[in-house]
Amino acid sequence: MAIPMPQSVHDVEQLIKLFYQPGHTPAQVAEIQEKLQTLQRSNDGWQLADTLLRSDDQNVRFFGALTYTVKINQTTTFERTDADNLIDKLLEWIKRQILLNEGPLVMKKLCSTLAVMFLRREVTWTEILGHLMHSLSSQGDDAVIEVGTGSDLNPMDNVSRMSPPQIEATLEVSTCLSEEASKLDRESPHTSACYDRLRKNLPHIRALLLLTLPTPAFQESAFRCFSSWVNFARLGCEPSTGDLDILRDLVQPALQRIYSDTTTTPAVTAFTEILDHFPAFLRPEHRYALSEVLRSNDGRAILVLLQEEDADAIELSSLLLSYGNAVVADLVHDVDNESTEEILSLIHGLLKIPGFEDYDRLAPIVEFWNNFSEFAENETISVSDAREERHLKSIVRARSHVQQACEESVAKSVYPPPEKIDQWTDQNKQEHRNFRREVTDLLESSTILVPQWTLPRLIELTGSAVSRGDWANLEASLWAVAALSHYADLEPGKKDEQAVKALMESSVFSILLKTDVSSTTGLQRTAVDLLGEYTHYFVVHPEDLPGVLHFLFSCLESFADASRDAAHSIAKLCDACRKHLTQSIDDLLEQYHRLADLPIAEDNIQRYILQAIATVVQATAPAYYGLQHLLGIVEGKIEVARQLCDNNKDLEQGQNHAFFALRCLYIIGSSLEVPADTPIDLEENTIDPQQDSWVGGPEQRRICADVATVVRLAPSGDIIEEACKVFRSGFSEHNGPFAFPPEYAIDFILSTDIRTPRFEAVLHMCSPLLAGVKKLPYERIARLLQFVIEQMQALGKPSEDPGIAQRLIEVSGRILTHDEGALLPEIPQELMKLIFDFSIECLRGPDPLPKHAAASFWSALLTLPHPAIPNLTAFFGPPLAAALVQQVTGAAARGDLIALTELIRKLVPASASARAWFEAALQDNGSDMEADAKERVGLAERRRYVGQLFAGRGGKVTRRLVVEFWKKCRGLERFT
Repeated sequence: MAIPMPQSVHDVEQLIKLFYQPGHTPAQVAEIQEKLQTLQRSNDGWQLADTLLRSDDQNVRFFGALTYTVKINQTTTFERTDADNLIDKLLEWIKRQILLNEGPLVMKKLCSTLAVMFLRREVTWTEILGHLMHSLSSQGDDAVIEVGTGSDLNPMDNVSRMSPPQIEATLEVSTCLSEEASKLDRESPHTSACYDRLRKNLPHIRALLLLTLPTPAFQESAFRCFSSWVNFARLGCEPSTGDLDILRDLVQPALQRIYSDTTTTPAVTAFTEILDHFPAFLRPEHRYALSEVLRSNDGRAILVLLQEEDADAIELSSLLLSYGNAVVADLVHDVDNESTEEILSLIHGLLKIPGFEDYDRLAPIVEFWNNFSEFAENETISVSDAREERHLKSIVRARSHVQQACEESVAKSVYPPPEKIDQWTDQNKQEHRNFRREVTDLLESSTILVPQWTLPRLIELTGSAVSRGDWANLEASLWAVAALSHYADLEPGKKDEQAVKALMESSVFSILLKTDVSSTTGLQRTAVDLLGEYTHYFVVHPEDLPGVLHFLFSCLESFADASRDAAHSIAKLCDACRKHLTQSIDDLLEQYHRLADLPIAEDNIQRYILQAIATVVQATAPAYYGLQHLLGIVEGKIEVARQLCDNNKDLEQGQNHAFFALRCLYIIGSSLEVPADTPIDLEENTIDPQQDSWVGGPEQRRICADVATVVRLAPSGDIIEEACKVFRSGFSEHNGPFAFPPEYAIDFILSTDIRTPRFEAVLHMCSPLLAGVKKLPYERIARLLQFVIEQMQALGKPSEDPGIAQRLIEVSGRILTHDEGALLPEIPQELMKLIFDFSIECLRGPDPLPKHAAASFWSALLTLPHPAIPNLTAFFGPPLAAALVQQVTGAAARGDLIALTELIRKLVPASASARAWFEAALQDNGSDMEADAKERVGLAERRRYVGQLFAGRGGKVTRRLVVEFWKKCRGLERFT
């Protein structure tokens, strides 16, 4: 039921009360909100605000205060008198609210509204807070508007005369003033004037906070005010002036409240924000005093209280880290300073607290050590022999702290017991992952600061964990070793290389196979992942491959949770070390057949193992030893699919098997590609006869027959797309089993049509096919062009399927420009017209993909160096120009203009008649411009646009002209 618009103040109050009642649907909330906002924005909004603020209901009064804010923001300019009267009224309402002595809801809104009003450009008050305090503390209900300067505005006198509620209101307005001022655009002249006025209020802020910071009743409000004004000072006070010193007088009394019985959190939060955002605000003596506070007995108690997850201790730990980050240079340089060592010891202690597993809180601790390490690293780089011994000593000491932090961080990254992990939410898991990322950053940084230490030490920790049977720490150490794989210096003889070799030849992996470690989360998965990360080690140490592969294949059977990761690592190792494994193809095939019958042999595992075998088979090229066996595996899967599909025994399972068979064939084909980093012998001219024997040979016919069988069994979209991938896997190859002759792929393409599922994938295959062949015989490319035209005719309008229309245009462009347009003279004019008309229809349509494809099609064609192009341009230029005019005069979306501009740049210099084509399309009697565009841009202005366009001769200025003209036709701005 629709809610009627209120007709009286009583109705408005009832609607507000209804709004705050629970149980509304989102639609009801939106409807109520819309009506209330309409009332707020109406001309009667000012009067409504006053009336609502007299209500007995707090929510209604809050809405009245909110209405003042809406009206102030809605009003562009106030008269000076009106602005003063409004401030007078707001002060009056604040004083009345103080007398009510209720919750802060309405008071906070009134104070923020007053602060917004004080910052208006029409308000010229200077000592705003002095006037505010005087007005609030004056006798009677009348507010005092900008009293004169003198004793009335003495800061200490004003503060001492106010009651506690008046002080709270002043603190709230003061905080809002600085917060709102900090949001202003610093480039605006008005902002500079506001900052000047606010700086004159710093003595009043100092007086106010000197009274309130030490007073428990005002702690939260006072420290919030203090923090917000320090933040304003960061933006609005010049360090060379004395303005900052006024606020700095408050630091010492504020520091005394950090370990107060009642006010720890507000004080700690304030100083944490200052250290994070404006550390230069604190003088050296302030930083030392803060250090003393942190190093006191209360500070040391943080480590004990954190075990109990004490809220104040958690905030204090944040303060400790913020302090550390703010003075990191001092912490690195002060070698003999006992206080520095105590601070660093406290930060180390944060990572060693037993049972403290709040990873969201732990991550900043590791981030601090990362910052510390990077700073020390920069210092190391800058050190020269001439630097003093003390400086070098500080670097040695910094390295020691980073080494300690690395070990502490890795130890803290262990997974907790399974029973605790079972209670983790997704957020807990993400926090642990984020923590490990921070640890990884620290470890990586340490490899630069302390070369050849981190990796050997981590590997040493794995050995210690094994000897203790500490499987959780073993997992963490192995994870850290894996994380440093890309930073390992594996040059023979280096400490990193020796340590990795010791690990790979150690008993760690065999122990994991023999020991029940199922209660340790992720240990097996981490171990197999590590081996996959160190493929570059095994490339130079192939003697360790047999043992490692034996471990990984054993993991496939023994550790279900790690089986997929083990298969992936096998694939990575075989890919990297293929040349060392050519004698092991039979063994790998035997392993595959043994695993294929096991319950754990899911599709992904089989896929990885087939990929592993195929990469090794590729290393035997041109013989491709083992290929027949791989094809036999695929054909076995096809036979299973055929049996399931026959007589609809289990059609769904049959289709799944058929798809997986084709997926395996694609994996084999892509794995047989020559690696991208294979060196090319430019002096080698001989061609092995066996290389050419693959092209059109029995194996290729066999593969194509397998593809055709699967497509016939289950012609689904997934299978069509997978079949296209099989053909595409050989497009980049010059020889080999999957380097099919172009006619094989063309025959497959011609066997499909617009009704084929995923027909876009079929068309998408045409572009790389044509790009990979320098010159196709005329008969084949003509057949392909005829096919494309037939599909255009079958589709009808591009809007019927924009995706297919896009692909048809792209293929047409590839065909017409193939071999520098050799086919152009042979194409009958009626067929050429079908293609070009279809492309122009795409250009005129609303769908962006075919539109952009058509623009690219014409851009490529117009720049083709072929004698037939001028005649084609002369014939199709007028309708092409008309389509472009239709687009740039408003039909195109903003995102279409880049593609259209490129086409215009190509068309402008393409013919001497091009200007006449554009002018004809822009005439008043033309049908290519909408009526609204013609009204917005007169004929003379259109002609001027064409003149500028052709004066630019297709240069970079074209884009600016097109955008400006499009905006003008859309009614967005004036064309200049």
